[in-house]
Amino acid sequence: VHARVTGFRVAGRGETVLLRRGDSLRVFSSDPDRAKKEALGGSGTSARRTGWIDLGRVRLTVDPRAEWRQIAREAWRLMRDHFWSSELGGVDWDAIWERYAVYVDRVATRGDLDDILWLMQGELGTSHAYAMGGDRRRGRRRQVGRLGATLSWSESDSGWRVDTVFQGDPGDRRRSSPLTEVGVDVQEGDVVMAVDGRRLDAQTPPAAALIDRAEQPTWLTVRRGEGPPRERVVYPQRDDRQAVYRHWVLRNRARVHAATSGRCGYVHIPDMGPSGFAHFHRDFKVESGHEALIVDVRANGGGHVSQLLLDKLARRRLGFKVQRHGEPAPYPAYSRAGPSVCITDAFAGSDGDIFSHAWRAMGLGPLIGTRTWGGVVGIWPRQRQVDRGLVTQPEFASWWPELGYSMENHGVEPDVVVPFPPEAHGAGEDPQLARALALIADGLAAWEEPPLPGSG
Repeated sequence: VHARVTGFRVAGRGETVLLRRGDSLRVFSSDPDRAKKEALGGSGTSARRTGWIDLGRVRLTVDPRAEWRQIAREAWRLMRDHFWSSELGGVDWDAIWERYAVYVDRVATRGDLDDILWLMQGELGTSHAYAMGGDRRRGRRRQVGRLGATLSWSESDSGWRVDTVFQGDPGDRRRSSPLTEVGVDVQEGDVVMAVDGRRLDAQTPPAAALIDRAEQPTWLTVRRGEGPPRERVVYPQRDDRQAVYRHWVLRNRARVHAATSGRCGYVHIPDMGPSGFAHFHRDFKVESGHEALIVDVRANGGGHVSQLLLDKLARRRLGFKVQRHGEPAPYPAYSRAGPSVCITDAFAGSDGDIFSHAWRAMGLGPLIGTRTWGGVVGIWPRQRQVDRGLVTQPEFASWWPELGYSMENHGVEPDVVVPFPPEAHGAGEDPQLARALALIADGLAAWEEPPLPGSG
């Protein structure tokens, strides 16, 4: 039994298997009886008997400039062979190579090469043409521990006041502030005076004392009101963005519930990948129980699951399953009853663009906000380069009877344009959500709620 396997390959004749576990490689027979006889279940010591390969013995001489020339030419060839249109948008691709090849021999770093690749691929004027990764020098990055909170210097308190604690999802350490952990008891309004005994001042914020403290037990000296300072142990996070995000979602949801007296639900979809898929289904199962629904795809990072989500959102409540003990359950389950609105913006891209247009094309409700990003030619990242870098080729264009191919480089125009100026953000206002609530109110006023089933 091989645990923690991260990959494997079978030889051409099927007699030998190459197994990868992290950065370790092992070769063994595909015949289980023979493998058992050779005692391949032993330790990771490199030997002919165990099959472990000692990669430390490998010596390889690389000519970076020759490698970079090969990478550049391969990137050019991959685009020629995989771009969604054989006409390459009318661009003379041979001439493009001649234009950029002269610069390849002048690059001094892998980063320089990426600049050339981005420019060369950008000649096609199409989204999702990326260059990333590769063999490059990486210095040590110092990790700043995150408290999942905003703090500001208080001269009167001689410390850093906790202004906002990002509650996120209580009980989920990845999506809530470490200050909400059981036993920590650090609240908004408390003052952080020291970190691990290091006194803080106006020029020394908590972040300065939290360098290299991510996931490490860290002592905070905290004072509440006029009370004495007290010590609390926290485990700062490497990344508190999920806590910040969930705090924002739950704040929006609370606002929607309060403004509609609980008649409207709220769902935000952060992307169209595995994370967005999970966020949607967890929240939609609850929020679809309200009469109306606001679907928010602002800042949607794209992906590939928009069709699956639209299938759920297109469900209309047709009836109920009634039982003697319990409340009537909607049929179909998790379906919309009344009016709905979708909010989008310039940061909704790729499958977020497509979702925004499909929402309107399916007649699910008004689309409000600002014009979307406009990048809808999809990719299939699979062609690794010799140094493990990656270039992508726009392979899957989006065509619509009413738009043709024009969504690319333009985006989707909303039905109701609602800007979100910086000053509104600075003031803590959300004019787009406010407009969505106004439309929902109008929709609920005009909506005739179907009768609920009576008792049998």
